[in-house]
Amino acid sequence: MIHIRSATEDDFPALLHVQQAVFGEYANVYEVSGWNRETLDSLREDAKEKHIFLAKEEGVVVGSVRFWTVDRPDQRDRQNLPSMVLRAQDVLEDIVCHAASLCDSLGLVE
Repeated sequence: MIHIRSATEDDFPALLHVQQAVFGEYANVYEVSGWNRETLDSLREDAKEKHIFLAKEEGVVVGSVRFWTVDRPDQRDRQNLPSMVLRAQDVLEDIVCHAASLCDSLGLVE
C-alpha cells in the first residue's frame, strides 16, 4: 500500500534520488529542466515556498509532488488571461483540499 505524508527535510535525499532516476532517463533525449540537476540546497530553498507530499511504498520513497499558492492577478490582468486559467485558479485550492481529505479517508496519510 502506498502511504502519503508531508515530506520532511530528512526525506529530501531519497526524494532527490527518485526524482533524478525518473528524469535522468530522459537526459539524453531532451532538456528536462532543473529536475535532474536539483541539489539538497536548492530543494531546501524550494521547500520554503512549497508544500511537498511524499509517497512511500513498503517504507521506500516512490514519488513526490510539490504545490504552492500563487497570487491572483489583479482585475486589469484578468482581461488578458483565458477564462479557463482563471477558473482553474479559482478551484485549485478546493481540489487540493479534497485530494488531501480523500487520501486521509483512505488511510493513505501518515
